Amino acid sequence: MSLGASIERIAPKGIVWDFDGVLCDSARLFRELIGEKLEARGLQKVGARVRSDTTLTGLDTKDLVAHLLGEVRGFDVSEFARELEEAYERVASGRLSIDTQAISIVRRARRRGVDQCIVSNGRPGLIRVQLAKSGVTEAFNCIVTPTQSLPPKPSPAMYQVAVNALGLDLSDCIVIEDSEIGVIGAGAAGLRVVTVALFP
Repeated sequence: MSLGASIERIAPKGIVWDFDGVLCDSARLFRELIGEKLEARGLQKVGARVRSDTTLTGLDTKDLVAHLLGEVRGFDVSEFARELEEAYERVASGRLSIDTQAISIVRRARRRGVDQCIVSNGRPGLIRVQLAKSGVTEAFNCIVTPTQSLPPKPSPAMYQVAVNALGLDLSDCIVIEDSEIGVIGAGAAGLRVVTVALFP
């Protein structure tokens, strides 16, 4: 059954969307970018592994770099993570791709009066850029991302804030997620989850 058919069968009043990996293929770009940067530093084997390893998503950038390079002698993990995030910010605003199937579902849900929001560990500025490119910014009541007082996934906190912002009961909403940390966080918040794998 397709994602659209699943949502229509459930008929929720509210949809909480993940962004990276559901609405947007950001993980592939991030893997390519970190692979390029590692290879430029002479770490071809690690770079090649990153490009092909789809299990590395969901980690904070610094944690990811530490996981990959923690045992490489003389490598400043914090500095590389900062450099990587700056490069990603520049590249991502122009190169990220939105999933057309998911966006058509967003538009159909809006026409039916379904309230929608985004819960993401990503950067709100990049999310807004991609939504604007796809012409669906107005379809979302809010975008919830981590703050000092709002921990990232897998904490359920952002999902709770999102459902409160929609003004709906937990039973009226579904969450569309692709990652284990998202499924854990949404489940801990008491929400029904539809798990998707839109990107290879």
